[in-house]
Amino acid sequence: MSLPYFVINGEDITADIDFNGCKWSENDLDAPKSGRTLDGVMQRKKVAEKLKAEIKLKRLSAARLNVILPILRNQYVTVSTDMFPGHGRVSVSMYCSTRMGMVGIINTDGKIMYDDTSFNLIER
Repeated sequence: MSLPYFVINGEDITADIDFNGCKWSENDLDAPKSGRTLDGVMQRKKVAEKLKAEIKLKRLSAARLNVILPILRNQYVTVSTDMFPGHGRVSVSMYCSTRMGMVGIINTDGKIMYDDTSFNLIER
């Protein structure tokens, strides 16, 4: 069994991902007048479904993060992946609204390694 692949704007980050810390979701978008009527019955008109990925990275060097983070700062990115069950291989236009992490360790030679780096990608 192989891991899912994950490529952002042509940069393959599959080996950088801690897949045990990743989540995916499918989110329905409803028309503006959807909601409950006075009798409590939901009246909805689903207009779209959007994919979302919450990605957690392994411990990475500053050099590697300096490749990944600038890509995520783009207004929109193209994500190619097979991590969404039932969708097969997809190429999706997405945006990243949150990026976070922390300094994990500073080696004796002064090299910084980052832990708990995570970000979300939401289908445009």
